[in-house]
Formats: sequence, structure tokens, C-alpha cells
Amino acid sequence: MSTTSGRATFLRALGLILWIGVFLSAIEIGLEYRAYLRGWDTPLFGAVRSEHEHAKLLPGASPEFGPTADFPFRGPVIKEPKPADAFRIWIASASHGEDRYLPPDTIFPTLIGDKLKLQGLSAQVLNASRAGTGINGNLAFLRSEFARWQPDVVVLYQLSMDIASLSRRFLARTESEVVNRNKEGTDRASGAPGGEPSWAARLFKQSTVYALLNANVTTRLSAAQLLNDDIGLAAKEDFRRTLLEFVDGVRALGAEPVLCTFSISISPRSPPPIPRDVALFVYRWNEHLSVRGWLTAVEQLNGVIGDVAEDEHILLVDAAAALTGREDLFRDPVHFSLEGHSVLADTIASALSQRVNLGSNRRQ
Repeated sequence: MSTTSGRATFLRALGLILWIGVFLSAIEIGLEYRAYLRGWDTPLFGAVRSEHEHAKLLPGASPEFGPTADFPFRGPVIKEPKPADAFRIWIASASHGEDRYLPPDTIFPTLIGDKLKLQGLSAQVLNASRAGTGINGNLAFLRSEFARWQPDVVVLYQLSMDIASLSRRFLARTESEVVNRNKEGTDRASGAPGGEPSWAARLFKQSTVYALLNANVTTRLSAAQLLNDDIGLAAKEDFRRTLLEFVDGVRALGAEPVLCTFSISISPRSPPPIPRDVALFVYRWNEHLSVRGWLTAVEQLNGVIGDVAEDEHILLVDAAAALTGREDLFRDPVHFSLEGHSVLADTIASALSQRVNLGSNRRQ
């Protein structure tokens, strides 16, 4: 009798687990399909369309803009080989320059070319910005495409991705904690030896449910933690090394590097209270820095950018001086409004036109 009862209890529990699994699967399928209809690639439904096809749905877009199968840049399509009189500008950035939310003819890389052409310069812009890419990724992409496209100048506009990476690496855990955890054999969080994520964990991180949880729950959990108010000296030194590697890498290829300071919607020295949208943005993308710590990191690492530009005798475009603190130029703390894209393009184009003219004078 007890065996029969125990089996019945087990079957009821198993049935409940199966129903929960079916319910969660239905939710995930619905969310995946919703994301698919909105133009996002999903692990369940795959790639909905190429970025070029997605771009054609935006006002102002046309087949004249990439990316295409032969032109991997979000901007006006240019042809190979490079004309003898052409001046090519490579824009290395992340979502700030790619900006899939706006038509490609309104974003700052495209506008830089337009503004330089109005000044009589035969400028061609290669918008190599890619969402989710940091400085090291920018350099890797440049190396892979340089021989084909031969840019003369490489403009770097980056910081927020690298702050997130630096804070994870230098503020997450001490080295001794990682060593002690690995000595125990299995990482309880990932379920895989040596702390490597299990296949289930990797699959879950690709799901739409995970993306939504990260955007909403993680934001609030981060805000409840004891967070750091300073990114630390080691992180700043590592960022300087990354910048120098970028500068050296660009020069080794035969192009001229240009560095930009990074602009945000609020001044790093703004008194409290910090606007709620800024706080939520920081906590969504950063698990280790406080809002004040993030603002301080922006200011400090902008200082590193300026120091490297001075030490290496390269052009510095002070975008922070031109845009930071002007909320009308941003749609969130780091991404630009239409006017913001125009102001940044003006700032970069003005600096480049002076440098190009100086270069022409030297050749004469």
C-alpha cells in the first residue's frame, strides 16, 4: 500500500513538473516569436532578416546604404578599389555609431561624410560601429578589413562597453576567491567544472526570457547591492594599455588614429539626486559600480583618453566638452537623439577638416 501511495505521489509531482515545463516553454515560445516579429534574431526562429533588410524598413533608408553582402558597414555604400583622391574615414564605435533605432542617413558617421563634402573634401566614411563591441573588438575588425578598404584615418568613439568590461574584471571578485572556488571542483552557479558555464546556462542566456529578466530584475538587484564608487587604479591602467594597443595597431596598419572623449547626458559632477533614467541605465548594464562610481569612471577614463592623445601626439576630439550634460542631445544616458548625432558629427568633422587641410599643406 505504501509503495502504491509513494508511486502515486511521485507521478503527481512529475506531472506538476511537466506542466510547469510546458507553461514556461509556451511563454518562451511566445516571447521568442514576439522578438522575431520585431526584427530580432532568436535561437528558436533564427535570423528574421539581414540588417540591410531591416534598415530598409526605416524612414530615409535606401538600397544605397549598407550593410550588404559585399559592404559590411552601416552607411553609404562605397565601391572598391579606393579612388586615388579619396580620403577614407573608419569609425570605430559600438551601438552609439551603429544606432539601429535611427535611419542610416541620420547617424553621426554618415553625417561626418556629408559635412566634410560640404567643405569640399572627398571624404568616404566606413561606419564599422557594431553594438556590443569594445575597443579590442574594434581593432580586430579593422585588422580583418583594412587591406580591402584602406582607411586613412580611424576615429575611435568608445567607453561605455569598456567600463562594463573593466568593472566586471576588476571589481567582481578577487583572484583568491576565484582560485578557492575552482579548487572545490564544480562551480555551483554554472554546474560545470572550472567555472565554465554549462550548455544549459549558455542556452538560457540566449533566450528572450533571459534578456527580459536581465533588463528588469537584474537592474533592481544591482541597485540593492553594496556597489563601488571607484573603478580603481588597476582598471584605469588596463584601459590605458588597451588604448595604446589600439593606437599602435592602427599605426602599424598605416592609418592615423583619432581619439574622442566620451559624452553622456549628465555631467559627471552633477549633484544628487541623479535622474532615475540614468540610475536604471547604469544598474542594467553594470553590476559592480554605483551610479556615482560610473559617472566618476566616465570622467576619469576620459582623462586617460586625453592623456594618451597628448602623449602619442594624435588628434583628440573633445566630444564630452561639446555634448555632455545636454539632455536634449541624448535619448538615454549614452545614445544620441537626432540632434545629438548632428552635433557630434559637426564636432568630429570640424576637427578632421583641420587635420586634413594641415596634411595637404605639409604634402605641398
